[in-house]
Amino acid sequence: MDKKFIFLFLCIFAGTAQAQWSNDPAVNTVLDKPGDQRAPLLTTDGNGGAIVAWDEDDGVFANWVDKLGFRRWGNDGVRITPVGRIAHLTNVTSDGQGGAVIVWSDFTNAREVGFEVPRIIENEIFAQRVDSQGQLVWDAGGIGVRTKIDSTIIAGFNLITSDNNEFIVFWFEDRKHPYPQTGPWDFYAQKIDSDGHLQWDPDGNLITIEGSLFNILHRIVADGTGGFFLARNGNDNQDPIVERISADGELLWPPGGV
Repeated sequence: MDKKFIFLFLCIFAGTAQAQWSNDPAVNTVLDKPGDQRAPLLTTDGNGGAIVAWDEDDGVFANWVDKLGFRRWGNDGVRITPVGRIAHLTNVTSDGQGGAVIVWSDFTNAREVGFEVPRIIENEIFAQRVDSQGQLVWDAGGIGVRTKIDSTIIAGFNLITSDNNEFIVFWFEDRKHPYPQTGPWDFYAQKIDSDGHLQWDPDGNLITIEGSLFNILHRIVADGTGGFFLARNGNDNQDPIVERISADGELLWPPGGV
């Protein structure tokens, strides 16, 4: 038998023998641990594996499953949020270096407002970056993307990046019309650099000038130059509107969009 063939066979066999993935398609790799895990999200590790994040009763966690199926950050993963935080995972994206940026909705300082329907529960947005070794890169408590504002609620979070050096968090809220008005809604966004520094106004830049309840229906995509495009419903819920936001968080097209 050809020696080159034997060497190639042994390399393939060794890699397969060390893998954790089952050859049975009915058998999955389960990130099992005590308690309940919810709302799993994942992003690429850039090398054939994935970083998986989820939330539990006591916070947000993540684990790196490499291309061979090994859990690289321990059996139970690593804690992303500090102990004692009431957090719900909303977004995760690759940082381009084998780690990830993770965003969560934080209810630690929240209070329920109102007695009739709809009621609101005040919340905040936090973000954290974890590196390829499972170490937290930013402040241990996370970066406060949007802190608590009385009688308002935030939702519809998005997380995008053009180059893995800056990350844009996007959401909608009723800051200009707090409870009991509960709307109309406006969009806001915040940019974070790779070191965890906020680049735009504290608590985010206002994106929509003319708010509408229908703004809750939207999509965003990076424009490749540090900004992004926003597609949303118009005030009559019929005509789609597109807006472009610059790398500085400013509207580039006429107010109200195109």
